[in-house]
Amino acid sequence: MPLLVLLVFAVVLFPAASLRAQDLPECDVIASLQVENDRIAGTDRNYTHGTRLSLLSPEVNAGCGGEEWRRPTETLQSWTSAVPFPNPYPNRRWKLAVGQSIFTPEDTGAEDLIEDDRPYAAWLYVGFGVVAYDEAYENYEAVNLDLGVVGPLAQGEFVQNTFHNLIDVPEADGWDNQIENEPGFMLSYERKWRFRAPGEFLGMQVDMLPHVGASLGNVMTHAGLGATFRIGAGLPDRDFGPPRIRPSVPGSDFFTREKKIGWYLFGGGEGRAVMRNIFLDGNTFRDSPSVDKNNFVFDLQGGAALSYDRARLVFTTVLRSPEQEGDEELDLFGALTLGVRF
Repeated sequence: MPLLVLLVFAVVLFPAASLRAQDLPECDVIASLQVENDRIAGTDRNYTHGTRLSLLSPEVNAGCGGEEWRRPTETLQSWTSAVPFPNPYPNRRWKLAVGQSIFTPEDTGAEDLIEDDRPYAAWLYVGFGVVAYDEAYENYEAVNLDLGVVGPLAQGEFVQNTFHNLIDVPEADGWDNQIENEPGFMLSYERKWRFRAPGEFLGMQVDMLPHVGASLGNVMTHAGLGATFRIGAGLPDRDFGPPRIRPSVPGSDFFTREKKIGWYLFGGGEGRAVMRNIFLDGNTFRDSPSVDKNNFVFDLQGGAALSYDRARLVFTTVLRSPEQEGDEELDLFGALTLGVRF
């Protein structure tokens, strides 16, 4: 159902044929699909799965398309221009997204509530965001608002057990103990800088992308900072790193369109001070399963990105410190992102 909603957005709001006629990189719509899963570690625990599908608009000041483009997007373009970023960068794009994240305890075979482990939980949401950056692609800001629901309405049990049946893996039996239904919101801000190393090394470029960010909401409230280091051939100017599902080391959905193969290897991390995490703290206004959380969490990640013409494929491996008090095991999961410009 969420994917159908986003497809409707694509048909109504993105008349791709008229944009392609202009054939300007700034006029490309960018679709991104992200899938994250801990199958790479052979586990089903903590953050076990995430899916996110997004559409990023052309630059709102690029004069793309004709009346058929401007009329249905006039309101969204107005909102995009009105977002009060600390820095008034001239290039802005707006973004629509839909996603789901799933969390489980370590013992998914137990039917009864496990008192000392995190509860089952799912988060189903739609998002609207705005990104802004300067002409040199050295400064980047983003604001994003996610609205959705946690609890049974988020369909975590259906998605996880349907997938387990498809790959012949035992179902998770404890979903009757998940947190209760609750509307959720999360308002996020992130700021990134790019510092390029001068010249090339063996035909490759090097850059560093430090960042800061924060999220506020009944789903998650935290603040973080970190950096990403990259080395590659044809390191794209208009790529601020691979996108991920929050909470995460942030990246960008947009990337350079060039008719040559580009690639880079990357590594980085983020430390987060966590004030609120509904997937550990439980429901906000009613009783529900919960556990004590760690107030500081870090992510370390590394991977590779490959791009050619209108497509980008990124694989990321993520190592996350324990989010729950008393848990001493690091979490390992993988993230795969496919982006297409059209």
